[in-house]
This record gives sequence, C-alpha cells and structure tokens, in this order.
Amino acid sequence: KLFPNPANSQVTVYSQDKIESVEIYNMSGKAIKNIRENGLNTATVKTQDLPSGMYTFRVISRERIDYLKVLIQR
Repeated sequence: KLFPNPANSQVTVYSQDKIESVEIYNMSGKAIKNIRENGLNTATVKTQDLPSGMYTFRVISRERIDYLKVLIQR
C-alpha cells in the first residue's frame, strides 16, 4: 500500500515485509529514483522533485516485489 494517492511532496509506502528498496519509474519505464531502505515495514519517499504525472513504485523486500501506481499532482 501507499499513501496518499494522489500525492504532492511525499509518499509513505507500507509493506507486510521489510522493505529493502523502493525504485521509481516514469510511465515510459525510465528509472527516476532508487531509494535504499533500512528494513522497516514503512518507507517515506520524498516526491517534491518529481514533475506531475503517473509513476510506478517498485517496492522490493526479501519475500516479494510489489508494483504500485501513484499520481503526483502539483
């Protein structure tokens, strides 16, 4: 899960498993950011430097990889 959606300046990602990293991709599939995490079940991602648009968050944990869509609105 992630919250809020749509988002403005940050997104909080929740996972059942401990998050190792969060990768952000634009709708063209280009990697925009890669954030290493410290193994908690939540991660806060700053999005104020991203232009408005739809993005895919790839949330990687030891157990699984989840793909979540988020809309950034200014």
